[in-house]
Amino acid sequence: MARQTLWLAVILCLCGADWPSVAAAQDQTELARAARGILEAKCFGCHGEGGANEGSFNYVLNHKLLVARRKIEPGNADGSELLQRILPDPEKPLLSASGKSLMPDGGPALAQEEIDTLRKWIEAGAPNFGSAVSREFVSPAAMLAAMSADLEQAAPRDRPFFRYFTLTHLHNAGFDDDQLESHRQGLSKLVNSLSWGRQIRPPVPIDKAKTILRIDLRWYRWNETDTWNEIVAQDPYRVVHADPAAQACYRMTRSELPHVRADWFVFSASRPPLYHTILRLPDDPVAFVNFEKNELGVDVARNLVDFNDVVRAGFFPSGCRRATGSSSGMSPSTARTGRATTSSRSLRGKTRPGGGTSRRTRPGRGAARGSSMTEGR
Repeated sequence: MARQTLWLAVILCLCGADWPSVAAAQDQTELARAARGILEAKCFGCHGEGGANEGSFNYVLNHKLLVARRKIEPGNADGSELLQRILPDPEKPLLSASGKSLMPDGGPALAQEEIDTLRKWIEAGAPNFGSAVSREFVSPAAMLAAMSADLEQAAPRDRPFFRYFTLTHLHNAGFDDDQLESHRQGLSKLVNSLSWGRQIRPPVPIDKAKTILRIDLRWYRWNETDTWNEIVAQDPYRVVHADPAAQACYRMTRSELPHVRADWFVFSASRPPLYHTILRLPDDPVAFVNFEKNELGVDVARNLVDFNDVVRAGFFPSGCRRATGSSSGMSPSTARTGRATTSSRSLRGKTRPGGGTSRRTRPGRGAARGSSMTEGR
């Protein structure tokens, strides 16, 4: 290594290069490498590895996004959120200098030497540690060709039920593999939460880069209603293509548009009104009680009358509860504190789904089924 450095110095001198500037560049490279090593060892496990997305922060090793989303401000360590979250508050050891919980969460605080290295890296302009992802651009035509090929391999009777969620635009934008995995996991969790089916069915990647994910409407019983067309109708990015592969997709699926962006879907379908539309949740309170009883197997009135051991559980205050308190049927005191109560039944140590009803709860719907919310529904 020393011999290589010497030869490099000789060559640069012969070419008239400024050796001090070269040495400074080497120092910056070493500093960036050290900073990346610390972030990878202490932060990556919760903020990117394998799609981990704690705090919606899954790009700790993506230099471009760290700067673009203001997690670091090159040249200003004290104004960088990333550094402030790892600096302990001298008066409150569990909190950081930013007033939020100290990172790494649940782990030992960074050593002073590690903090000093990150500070020095940011103050030096946060030189890039080489996290940029070079990707082959996937055109809409290539994306549609992959879908068409997938449909061609399927039985003709199955093709009308195939639909696709795409991440090609994020792939083209340089999102790294861990970020894309976060999106895949989020999509899988959501479609199964919106399912009336009895099995967990993750979307299936059909391309090598795993940017096109196929579902079957029958998995989630979306084929029984006009669910997909209602999703497409809300999609602001929908574009109908005229090339042969696109037309083949439309023909085989019998759909005007058999694909939507996965990230848009997760954002929009995880909240009303699309969330309510997909699940067919009634707006009328009386109709909702009947829906609860007939579709979910939860009879709130019967639960409260038949069982003497109703247990009420309080939630800690949350912004979400406060924000929705005025329209959720909470009492004024509940809305103020952000607490909502739920009732759960336990008979001789055996919990009975749906408050003792014999109806079987449906999988894939989480806590919404098999329990009744007496307030804050």
